[in-house]
Amino acid sequence: MDALKNLQESWRKGNFLCAGLDLAEEKLPASLLPGKSRFERLATFAGQIIEATSEIAAAYKPNLGFFLQYGPEGLQLLEDVVAQVREKAPKAILILDGKFGDIGNTNAAYARYAYGKLGVDSVTLNPYVGGQALKEFLQYEGKLPFVLCRTSNEGADELQGLTITNSMGDNLSDKVASGIASWKTASPIGLVAGATDPFAILNIRSRAPESTILLPGIGAQAGDLVGAAQAAANEEKVGVIFNVSRSMLYASNGSDFAEAAYVYAVETNRQFAQAISERENFGYLNSEI
Repeated sequence: MDALKNLQESWRKGNFLCAGLDLAEEKLPASLLPGKSRFERLATFAGQIIEATSEIAAAYKPNLGFFLQYGPEGLQLLEDVVAQVREKAPKAILILDGKFGDIGNTNAAYARYAYGKLGVDSVTLNPYVGGQALKEFLQYEGKLPFVLCRTSNEGADELQGLTITNSMGDNLSDKVASGIASWKTASPIGLVAGATDPFAILNIRSRAPESTILLPGIGAQAGDLVGAAQAAANEEKVGVIFNVSRSMLYASNGSDFAEAAYVYAVETNRQFAQAISERENFGYLNSEI
């Protein structure tokens, strides 16, 4: 699979949704397979969510931590989830959210797990070790790794907002956005930018006009859906996907959880696509960067 080509096909259909698969046993509907094992309940829940959103989602993003917490059973569950996405939503790309970033030989092992063992199309990467160390993830053709650039969590500015000594007054996030162009890579590189700060996203887009931007923070973190969409979209009104996890997965705690997830996915994707279509009216686009 060529990850970027598959995303481009989704964009042509007006689909920008990335469905975050942050599976938590304690949040499962009580009516779902009572008496069955944790693995059976989580796998069934994930499968029904994937099937319900398969016509809307451009991407699925399982977060590695939610699977590691269950030990070997959780890693088996992750393989099951990957298989279900491939079966039910074969055109969607799979992003393993592990925020990997270590020295070269360790990254090589992580990459073999993600791209070899699991067969995902993308990973999230922590750039703190520098592009040279991340080259093990960047040598795979047809992939689309996403580098953390501006996250949406509280306290992110502690490091990401640090000003760099240069004539432009850039901060660390701006440097990451500009710097990826110099990395040697066999595939495109995407960027992660939290939806809580549209002006910061606009800065990032100006420095990385060709990159696909992944926007977390919409939904439970109450990010600015309209502002983020319009700041992140490129000149062709594509080049962006937005992630929703908890707000979609647990839109209902009843037996209708899959239907509720579908309704939420359709509506948020509609709002996002409409925001992009009205991009010319976005006030930030007329602001100085």
